[in-house]
Amino acid sequence: MTQSSNHMVDAEVEFTLRNGERLKLHVKEIPYTWDWYGSEMSRDATELWAVISYVSDNFIDYVDFAVLSMVSTSAIKDVDTTTESL
Repeated sequence: MTQSSNHMVDAEVEFTLRNGERLKLHVKEIPYTWDWYGSEMSRDATELWAVISYVSDNFIDYVDFAVLSMVSTSAIKDVDTTTESL
């Protein structure tokens, strides 16, 4: 039996744009599910993967990006996502 929990992760992400400009964004409330047992990924890796996946799916005009920091919630039930510019 696999146990899992739903969480939200907030992250500070720095983008390098095509024109060379750097932009920092605080991306908030990215949902993810962490499988406690039987998963190949640790909770930290699952959080990072959620941020990378969210950025890759929702932002397009950049050369590269770096996840500068992350913080996650305790287990939750409902999920919603928002993004805030720094």
